[in-house]
Amino acid sequence: MERKLLNRIKVVLAEKNKSNKWLSEQLDKDPAIISKWVTNTTQHNPMWKC
Repeated sequence: MERKLLNRIKVVLAEKNKSNKWLSEQLDKDPAIISKWVTNTTQHNPMWKC
């Protein structure tokens, strides 16, 4: 059975009624990067400076 990975960023954005675009503006990151984080296509490196 395949286990679906829970993405904490996606959950928090939904809880706060915030969008990927909003987060990208707050972090000054490209919206495509945020989308990749939210969909688990890639993961952010906590050592990156926001």
